[in-house]
Amino acid sequence: MTKLPSFLTPAAALAMGALLVVSSASCRKRTSLAEVPPSQKELPPELALNTMASQPGPVYQSQASSPIRWQAWTPATLADAKASNRLIFAVIVMPQQPVFQQVLDDLASDPALVKKISENYVPVLIDANAAREMQLLAITLCVETKSQIQFPFFLWMSPDGNPVNWVSVPARSPEENIKLFKQNESVVGGMWRDTPAYVTKNSAQSQERRMELLQERRRKSSFSEDPSADAVAALRQMLSLYDEGSRSLDEGGGLFPVGAIDLLASAAIIPGLPEDLRRSSREKTRMLLEDLLPTAMFDPLDGGVFSARYQSYASLPSFERDASTQARVSLALLRAYQLTGNPLALEKALDAITFAEKNYTTTEGLFASGFGKLPHPEQWLWGMEDLEKLLSPADAAWWAKITGVTHEGNIPPEADPLRRCFRLNSLSRAHTLADLTAASKTAPADFLRKYERIRQELLTTRNQRIGPVAKDDFSHAATTFRMVSAYAAAYVATGDAAYREKAALLLERARAIFGSGLRLQMYSGSQEPSIAEGRAFLYGLAIQAILDVADVTLDEKWWKWADDLSSTAAQIFRDGDYLRECPKEVDLMGMALSDQLKMFDDTTAGLFAYAGSRVQGRPAPAAESLSPVNGKFPKKASARPMLYTDLIQAALTRDFSSTVVMGENLPAPLQKAVSCLPIRVIKRRQATPQDGVAAGTVKVVSATGRIVEASNPDQLQEAVLPSR
Repeated sequence: MTKLPSFLTPAAALAMGALLVVSSASCRKRTSLAEVPPSQKELPPELALNTMASQPGPVYQSQASSPIRWQAWTPATLADAKASNRLIFAVIVMPQQPVFQQVLDDLASDPALVKKISENYVPVLIDANAAREMQLLAITLCVETKSQIQFPFFLWMSPDGNPVNWVSVPARSPEENIKLFKQNESVVGGMWRDTPAYVTKNSAQSQERRMELLQERRRKSSFSEDPSADAVAALRQMLSLYDEGSRSLDEGGGLFPVGAIDLLASAAIIPGLPEDLRRSSREKTRMLLEDLLPTAMFDPLDGGVFSARYQSYASLPSFERDASTQARVSLALLRAYQLTGNPLALEKALDAITFAEKNYTTTEGLFASGFGKLPHPEQWLWGMEDLEKLLSPADAAWWAKITGVTHEGNIPPEADPLRRCFRLNSLSRAHTLADLTAASKTAPADFLRKYERIRQELLTTRNQRIGPVAKDDFSHAATTFRMVSAYAAAYVATGDAAYREKAALLLERARAIFGSGLRLQMYSGSQEPSIAEGRAFLYGLAIQAILDVADVTLDEKWWKWADDLSSTAAQIFRDGDYLRECPKEVDLMGMALSDQLKMFDDTTAGLFAYAGSRVQGRPAPAAESLSPVNGKFPKKASARPMLYTDLIQAALTRDFSSTVVMGENLPAPLQKAVSCLPIRVIKRRQATPQDGVAAGTVKVVSATGRIVEASNPDQLQEAVLPSR
C-alpha cells in the first residue's frame, strides 16, 4: 500500500497544539483483556443488514456489498445502538483520500473480525464531506490526544453516542491495519465487557467536559480590534513565507497551495492596498506560477490537477484527484492569469475545467464530487524504456523532451527515500501547446496531430494499468457550486460568453435540484436529513457562487437569492458570534462545532466573511444579520496566515477594495467591461437615486471614498486597476 502525503501544514499542527483541551484518557485506560462476547441483548432487525445501498454518494455505495453491516449516521441508528446496548464503531472518511477503501477492505477480509464487528458493535460509516461536523469532531479529538489528524478515522462511541476511544489510521499494509483495529478494539471491548456502566458514565462526563471546554475556548478566543491593520500584517507575513532563494513556500505542507495563490493574486489586484504590498504580491504570484505550472501536479495526459504531493515535491504528486480540486485550482489560476498574463496559467486552468466536465458531470447535468481508486505510483509513473516499448525511438525521444522524462528518472531521492520510484518519471509539460507548436519545425497541424496521437496512446496505456474505475454519478451540491464559480472565473479571464452562460445555467440547475424550500441539501432527492441536510459550509459555497454569477451577469435576481440564503443561514447556523456547522435539529453530537481553521479546504467562517465583504454597501439585511460573525478576524492570522487565507482575503476585500456603482442603460462595451472585472475582488452594485450616477456611466468608489466617473472601458480600467 502506498503511503499518503502529509496533508497538514506545520502551522496547522502547531495551531492544533495551541487548541489543546483537557484529555479524557482516563476513560480509555490501555489494558489487555479477553475477547468481547456477543451482547446479551437481541440485535434489532434494522442492524442485521448492510444499509449502504440506500444511501447517497460514492462513499456509502463503495461499501454496499461489504460483509460488515454498515449503518448510516442517523437518529435511528443511535436509537438502535442504545436499544441493543452496543458500542458504536464509527469510521469517518474523506472521499478525497481513497485510502479508506483499502482500510475497509482489509477489515472486511478477515471473517472473524467481520463477525466480531457485526455482532458486538453497531458499525457506522460517515462521509466527512457531507457530515462536515464529524470531520471537525475528529480534529477536536485529535487535539485532545495531541495526535495528527488523518483519515480514515476510527471512533468508538457509547450507545449514547459519546466518544470512548479513537485513532487516526495511517496508510499501512493490510496486516498492520487489522492489527491496529484489534489493538484498540481489545481495549475498548474489554472495558465494555467488564464495566459497561463505567464506560457509559465516564464517556458522558468526558463529552460534557469537552463541550464546556469548547465554549470556554470560544470565550477566550482573541479577535482583532483593528482587522484592517492586522489583515495587512497577515499579508506581509504571508509574503515572507515564500523564500525566493530556494523557491519554496514555508508551511505549505503537501496540499496544492490554492489558498496562497488566490490570496496573493487577489492582494495584487485590490486597488486600495499599499503599492509595495501589491507589487510584492504580484511578484510572488508570478514566482509561484513559475514554480508550479511546469510540474507534474498538472497531468499532461488528461489535463487534470492533482490535489497533493508527497512531502513537498511537485515532481511526485499523490495522484489523487476530485472535482472540487479542479474547480478551486482553476479559479485561483484564472485570477492569477488576469494579474500576470501567464498563458500557461490560463491553459492549465481551462484544462482542469475540461477535465472536470469529462470526468465528473452527472446524468442530471450537475457535478459529482469524484471518486477514485487508491493510487499506486507505479501505475502513473513511466520509465524511459516504457516509452521506447510503446513508441518509435524518435517519438519516445520527442515526448521525453516535452515532458521531462530521463533514463535516470526525474523523482528526486529526497521524495522517494526507499527508492520505490527508482528510474521512474512523472510527466509534466512546462510550455503551452501554442509555444511548443511555434518552436517546432513542423507545420502546426502536423505537430498537434502528433502530440495528440502520442498523448492518447499513453493515456490509454495508463488507464489499462489502473483498471476500471466506478463512475460517481451522484450529483453533489458543494462540487456543483464550486464549478459554477470556476465557470464565472473563466468568463472573466477570457471574455468568452459561453463560460458565463454555463455558470448561469448550472446555477439555475443547482437551485432546482439542491434547493429544498429556502434550504439546501447535499444530494438530489429526498434523503435522511442527518445524511444530506446542507451544512453551513455548503451555504457559504452557494452564496459565493451566486455572487460570482451576479458579478458576471449583472442580474439582480441573483442578489436576491444570495440575500435569501444568507437570511436562512443566519436563522439556522448563527450561534452568538459564531456559525455552528450543523443544523441543530440534525446535530447528533450536539456540540455546535464551528469551522474556523483551514485544514483541508476553505473554512465556513472564511466563506461567509468573504461573501459578507462583497455585499458591503448594498441594502442587504441578511448580510447585516451575519455581520457580527463576518467581522471577526483572528489575531493568530497575522502569525499563521496559511491557515487563514480566506479570512485574510475577506478582510482585505472589505476594507481596501473599490466598488463599481452602475448607472442605468450601460452601453454594451462598458457593461461587458464591468462584468469582466475580477470577481470577489472588485465589488459591483446597481446605483440608487441617491448615488447620482448618470445613465450610461459608472462611478468607481475607492476604499478612501475617492470617486472617479467612467463612461467607457478604458476609463473604467484606469479607475479600477490603474497600475496594471
